Amino acid sequence: MSKKFPIKAIVSIFCVAIPTLVGIVLVVNDSFKPENTHERNLSELAFDDLDMNTSVGVGFNLAYENDDFIIFYGTDGLFCYDLSEKEIIFSVDFIKVSGTTGAVQGTAGTDVSVSQDGQRMILVYSDMDTPDAVYDAYYISIPTLTYHCGEYYPMEDAFNPENAVGYVLPGAVYSHTRYIRGDSSWDVFDGYKVG
Repeated sequence: MSKKFPIKAIVSIFCVAIPTLVGIVLVVNDSFKPENTHERNLSELAFDDLDMNTSVGVGFNLAYENDDFIIFYGTDGLFCYDLSEKEIIFSVDFIKVSGTTGAVQGTAGTDVSVSQDGQRMILVYSDMDTPDAVYDAYYISIPTLTYHCGEYYPMEDAFNPENAVGYVLPGAVYSHTRYIRGDSSWDVFDGYKVG
């Protein structure tokens, strides 16, 4: 004599098992989400050490300028300089962003895009030798000095550096670098302290 397993018991088992399984999957899946999707303090990416008597290499690119501040970058990292306060207000060490120095010239390095209003910035590593490689981008909020990481999407309203009026004139070393606009100039690393 064979016993039939009651349908109510089967339904009860499924009612308990399915939500439990879904809950386990959600918990496990959530534990694999990267922590870097949350806003973090931009100071985490600042230089720990930068010798002002070090050579600047091939120089700097101006990524953004307005009447208040400029953003420029070189092989080692990126800097934002306040024109009225005459000080660097934040820096980003490219080693902390991409594990390597950036490129002012060459095929690989950190690409920089700043929005036309100067409120947002995207940093992403790129390598022309591996154009299909996908790297996380750093999305930076300039007013809040915070960032988060995520999948890279190009900035649609990026400032075009070719429209810049001024330029960064590198000296032989960091401490001799100047920003020049018209008849005015600023010694951008004058008094700069790392950290």
